[in-house]
Amino acid sequence: MASKSRLTALQRSISTAVAVVLLPVLMQLSPSLQHCRRKPTMVRLESLARWWLASGLLACMTGCIFLAEPVPEPVADPHLTLALQTSLDANRNLYGRPSPVRVQVFQLRRRQAFEQASLAQLSSAAEQVLRADWLGQEVVVLRPGERYRYHFIPESRMRYIGIIAEYRDIDQARWRAITLLDQRKTPELSVQIGRHAIEFMAPSMIELQTND
Repeated sequence: MASKSRLTALQRSISTAVAVVLLPVLMQLSPSLQHCRRKPTMVRLESLARWWLASGLLACMTGCIFLAEPVPEPVADPHLTLALQTSLDANRNLYGRPSPVRVQVFQLRRRQAFEQASLAQLSSAAEQVLRADWLGQEVVVLRPGERYRYHFIPESRMRYIGIIAEYRDIDQARWRAITLLDQRKTPELSVQIGRHAIEFMAPSMIELQTND
């Protein structure tokens, strides 16, 4: 609707400009038409031809303006990309060797329930625990040094993205992170899954991390 209004205003402006330019031409031709009776037939025909030419030009230009199709406005890409990166020393086992880690990504309406839930609750019954705040989730197992890009369309009510990593030594790990989403400014987020902590790396995001 806004595009049509702007197009209509533009058409009116251009039509006015065309009329202003061609009106003096028509006015100059009018005296010639008034004196046509006293001039030879050839002169009268020439004056009439000029007058009709100017009128036709004005009509054509105005018609082209109104027949022009509106230019569609660009549509923003609704997708969001989450780039996950695990470090080479992530999630060491009892023998000190890095090992795969299970990661879950949550789409959330609010942050409070996510921040108060335990790792066991979020790992096994997130939808029941988070209730109305839960809008969807993705589960992926990443090896040390692996990169994973999660490309998705966020839910319309989503305001936060929460992530948990199921580290082996959970008591010494920072296994949860949450961030406020502003997709207009940041269509892609980066998450680092380190040796015993996860964090959002995009500098333009508001980072809200909690430890347990």
